[in-house]
Amino acid sequence: MNDNTNFFLAIGISIMILMGFHWFYEVPKQRAAQSQAQATQIIAREQPVVETVAQPKQRNEIIAASKRVALSNEYIHGSINLKGARFDDLTLIRYHETVDNSSPEIVLLSPTGSNEEHPAYYAELGWLATDDKTKLPAGDTEWQSDATQLTPSKPIVLNWDNGQGLKFERTISLDDNYMFTVTDKVTNTSGADVTLVPFGLVSRHGLPSHVGAGTSHEGLTGVLDGQLREKDYKKLKDEPLTTYTSKGGWIGMADVYWFTGIIPSQDDNLTARFLYSSVNGQNRYQSDVKSDAVVIKAGADASKTYRVFTGAKEVAALENYGERLKLPMFDKAVDFGWFYLIAKPFFHVIDYLGKTFGNYGLAIIAFTIILRLLFFPLSEASYRSMARMKELQPEMNRLKERYGADPVKMNEEVTKLYQKEKINPLSGCLPILIQIPVFFALYKVLLVSIEMRHAPFYGWIYDLSAPDPSNIFTLFGVFALPPFLAFLHLGIWPLLMGITMYIQQMLSPPQADKTTQQVFMLMPIMFTFLFAGMSAGLVIYWTLSNVLAIAQQVLIKHRSSKDAPAKT
Repeated sequence: MNDNTNFFLAIGISIMILMGFHWFYEVPKQRAAQSQAQATQIIAREQPVVETVAQPKQRNEIIAASKRVALSNEYIHGSINLKGARFDDLTLIRYHETVDNSSPEIVLLSPTGSNEEHPAYYAELGWLATDDKTKLPAGDTEWQSDATQLTPSKPIVLNWDNGQGLKFERTISLDDNYMFTVTDKVTNTSGADVTLVPFGLVSRHGLPSHVGAGTSHEGLTGVLDGQLREKDYKKLKDEPLTTYTSKGGWIGMADVYWFTGIIPSQDDNLTARFLYSSVNGQNRYQSDVKSDAVVIKAGADASKTYRVFTGAKEVAALENYGERLKLPMFDKAVDFGWFYLIAKPFFHVIDYLGKTFGNYGLAIIAFTIILRLLFFPLSEASYRSMARMKELQPEMNRLKERYGADPVKMNEEVTKLYQKEKINPLSGCLPILIQIPVFFALYKVLLVSIEMRHAPFYGWIYDLSAPDPSNIFTLFGVFALPPFLAFLHLGIWPLLMGITMYIQQMLSPPQADKTTQQVFMLMPIMFTFLFAGMSAGLVIYWTLSNVLAIAQQVLIKHRSSKDAPAKT
């Protein structure tokens, strides 16, 4: 079988299967007909007047007009809103909107009432009551703080008294990375036992402007009952409430590169939900979790600790938190997809090489060479099998002429021929089948790893996670295309990839059928334009892989010709 033919066919079929499964297969976990009372129990926290701002404002204007405690470390800065004690103002120091480090920092969290540029996105912790009489801190509660600055070396303590004999004390600490630890203590001087339910939520009003096309999960996520649970924004609107129970776990909301999550104690029995609602025409998405009720005896106190992660999905940081805090599958906040077991090791190899060479483009090149060396024995066996198949082509044609009208007899004779010549016609497919998951795993690594985001190569490649910015149709920037031709984009690296693919086809044994040959001659052109919109890192990998495959084919062909017996 032709190596390229099978590879292209396998890639095409795999893409169709993956896309079909993604868009048309969904196993419903819960139904929207679940209890409406359950659906509104925590969403009621969203009702204070601060939620219904008549006219959206700039986030900075809202932040400046509210009482806050500033927070900062080497990775993040922002503030905690003393009204509601919400985490609703956070930007990422080390990440910018563009490759230019002078561009604005990534804005992750924003307060309610913010306009569409940075829609409301926040995390909140608190208590729920089991009766209608107990007054609890809510979204409009004014907390008192013992300090104006939160840093890794300076925790803060917030206080609020409900005037009914309950005193609430919240201690917030920040580590050197992206994790807050929040300990809520309630002192009961009311003279009667009180039962409270601790909760945490992540809420988003409207969608972020950067939601992608579904190639990576963006939406609500968590690990509950030992399983990864995900619900993207569109599916959540179709199924507005999903409820889970779990012993330990975590929940949150994920973008491609960023994540905000709530982490209860891993000893707690949890009830978690993914839910959607519409308030005054505004779409709202929420991921929330409750722990077991806490009974606070009269004259006693009780405490509950939650953690809030909000920051970049750096694999090393997530793994560290997962191991240190015993968080189940916390690294799966990064969506490596179906090929997780392959993609995760790939990431670690490329990340190690990138740090060693100081350039992730060089890391991709080194990784490609390693893969090709590992696959060399399979490639050699495949090429030898194809060469033997080519030698048998005249005999195959004779069998076709003799038994073409009888398919059963034809298959019998072909099988006998293969057995006689000791040829396995499927052996040429094995390297192709192995390379399919390799391709998709590497695609995922380059797509979702923040370590690759804005990672430069050399020359005109300033971001390996973005398409090659050059364009032959504009003579590489000499002029701009008119709007109706904006779809035409073909960079230098995709062009090189197409050329190497064409050369590789020329070196492969040709198809016996002329029509098939002509069809597959178009494949390099089709793949050139297909890859033009893919990340530059992936195109560099594919181009170099083609170059190495060409070298392998030349070497294998040379060795085969030397090993072949001399003709007399």
